[in-house]
Amino acid sequence: MKSKVFYFLFIIGCFSCLQTIKGQMIIVKGGLNNDFVSRSSYFENSDFLFKTGFHLGVSVNIPFNDKYSFEPGLLFTTKGYKVNDRIIQKNSYDDPGRVIEFIMYSDLFYLDIPILFKRSWNVNENMKLFGAVGPYVGIGLFGRNGIENTNSDEYPVSGCSDWGSNLYMSSIDAGVSIVTGVSIKRCSIQLSYQNGFSNINMVSGENYSDIKAKSRSVHLSFGYTLGKK
Repeated sequence: MKSKVFYFLFIIGCFSCLQTIKGQMIIVKGGLNNDFVSRSSYFENSDFLFKTGFHLGVSVNIPFNDKYSFEPGLLFTTKGYKVNDRIIQKNSYDDPGRVIEFIMYSDLFYLDIPILFKRSWNVNENMKLFGAVGPYVGIGLFGRNGIENTNSDEYPVSGCSDWGSNLYMSSIDAGVSIVTGVSIKRCSIQLSYQNGFSNINMVSGENYSDIKAKSRSVHLSFGYTLGKK
């Protein structure tokens, strides 16, 4: 917990320094996510679902010229997954069994730090198209995993675990962000895709070696630019 506080204060300090750079612009943004994770062989017969979430934060646009700029950001964002799965409950060897369907889910909250390199194209005096790409690092703040059955009251399957107890999920995520969008005067709308490279699953053991979870996320963001434009 102390390390997370230190990272947070360090990041805030870096962003405070960036605000002193001449010509920089601050962009306040927020929007919706569709979050999921990559499928490993352990879940090859499972039905993965998109999990709707949100993000909110700021970025600092530092122009090199009228076409290229550098844009680090700070986003509070959800991540996680939702999986439909099933098990067969048997009372004896000869019992044909009963199918119990259940949902496994993971609600995770991260502080993401994207570092983007941006290219803009002027459409007219007020409109620009832009694209950006760059790495991101995510610091896990809090979250939980859970499981709930959906078709059986006789054989209940339920429970959850919080981060910091027995939630076997990594608190560090890293990957690449790809962004495209349009800005009109001070307002902007963008679509971005995050592709995580690191395995955020921390379950270990011989029977769990195939469980890999790499975060994926599609963001729809709306922004407003402060400062000079």
